[in-house]
Amino acid sequence: MVRNVSWRWMGWALSPIVPLVALTGGSCVFFSYEDVVPGTGGASGSAGGSVEPCGQGGGGCGVAPPEEGCAGPGSHISTCLIDDGLIARYFLDAYASDGRLVDSGPEPGLSLDVVRDGEKLTLEGEAGRVGIHWSTLGGNARVEGAFLSTSTPPSKLLVSKAELTLEAVVSVTAAAVEGVPSRILYVGTGTGELGKYSLSAGDPDAMGNRELQFHVFVGSQAQFVGQWFIPAEEIERPCVLHVVLNAADGVVDLYVNGDARTNVMQARPPADYVFTWAEPTWYLVLGNRRSGGRAFRGSIQYAAVYGTPLTPEQVKANAATLAKSDDGPGM
Repeated sequence: MVRNVSWRWMGWALSPIVPLVALTGGSCVFFSYEDVVPGTGGASGSAGGSVEPCGQGGGGCGVAPPEEGCAGPGSHISTCLIDDGLIARYFLDAYASDGRLVDSGPEPGLSLDVVRDGEKLTLEGEAGRVGIHWSTLGGNARVEGAFLSTSTPPSKLLVSKAELTLEAVVSVTAAAVEGVPSRILYVGTGTGELGKYSLSAGDPDAMGNRELQFHVFVGSQAQFVGQWFIPAEEIERPCVLHVVLNAADGVVDLYVNGDARTNVMQARPPADYVFTWAEPTWYLVLGNRRSGGRAFRGSIQYAAVYGTPLTPEQVKANAATLAKSDDGPGM
């Protein structure tokens, strides 16, 4: 396991020794740490800089140890996360030795490939909030994995379901090219535009609020069922996002740092909607669609998919845990 970290906040480089202060703004509060060991450039084959061997979760490299988890002394804070209906979970603060991202969810899991496609993807952030940074708006770089069968987990846990929760820690500084929204998370074919599910980020409106969109695939086309406007300066810092879908009850909700936001889109999936799949291969993609061209500028620190709608209480609990740290427990 290796991790290469450049210490930045709001686009500003932090010095190797940073006073312990809160970096605040909007409803997001995150901390820097003393005696951190900075690195530069990318990891796992990206150009530039040196690669520092680090454990996940803030351990090693001279940084503060991770906060204790809910399983008692010695456990990582990630043990506090809700696991009900968990399909896949990714901590994007370190690559495995083969350069892939390991699924921390139930076995057998779905490891993801880091596909640079000639562009720069780097690991950046302070301890407890390290993630993969996309720098090329509208580029092709992405993180992806192929579901090869709908008869086995993890894809089996999505098929024929009408419920879903997407969970992510992201920051978006620029999105949308010529009005076409960028993808934060995509589940679909290798050539689709919006896929079976997609969470996208668009341009800010005249009031400075960035648009977030959620689509589901109904019948033979994508249906626009979620639209929210979030203050751009709020989502420019790492924030915890939850999209909760329960088609039977007409629920398409977005939470930012555990707080529900107003869905201004009136359309909802039909009450009898279920997730279906006929194609032989489909993909889970972070930071783009599978065919590229929809990258945003910003970072993803963490992502998870659940085959059940988390309750508001569960959303708040997970948001509180991820606000403390979204770095993984190591391997």
